[in-house]
Amino acid sequence: MKRTAILWLGVLATLVGVNMTVWAFEKLRTEGTVVYLELAPVDPRSLMQGDYMALRLEVGNNVRDAVAELEYVKQDEKEAAELGANSVMGGNPGQGSSQDSANSADARPGSDNAPIRAGFVVVQPDAKNIGRYVRVQTQAAPLADKQLALPFRRTPQGVRVVTSDFFFAEGRAKEFEAAKYGEFRVDTKGRAVLTGLLDEDLKPL
Repeated sequence: MKRTAILWLGVLATLVGVNMTVWAFEKLRTEGTVVYLELAPVDPRSLMQGDYMALRLEVGNNVRDAVAELEYVKQDEKEAAELGANSVMGGNPGQGSSQDSANSADARPGSDNAPIRAGFVVVQPDAKNIGRYVRVQTQAAPLADKQLALPFRRTPQGVRVVTSDFFFAEGRAKEFEAAKYGEFRVDTKGRAVLTGLLDEDLKPL
């Protein structure tokens, strides 16, 4: 009897967790801040995959370039630090400035010299509500007024910002070939969801 009660409690806890996740997702879809993100050009042969589109965002290209630059700078700083350490015999009056430089680097994504696998990309909506790239950072905050943070992660296929797939009903593929922007809903915690596709005039498809 006791084992049965524990089993049912586990099932109940699982159902509550699933329902909370669904509720949070629907809340984000209906109440999140709307922002449009430009789609990056892709190989047309890989765009349509049955009943979904394999998307790539222009801001993902910004993230790719920014992360590559950060990793290059980190490697350069690491090599410079190792060179400086090897040349020091005893105390060094310039050591404090090197430490200050290291501390400032800690604020950047991947400042521990590990490869940058994931983080947040900050965008600033323009007059048309199109999100323009600002920077990458490790957490959803801090953000300036009206800025939004969207999660990204690096995969062998490239940088994924929120999602790279858009599912649609069978037979509707032709309608979405004119897509130029993705419509996203974003909250203050850096959670985001793709809610639709738009044409070049920002009209829903």
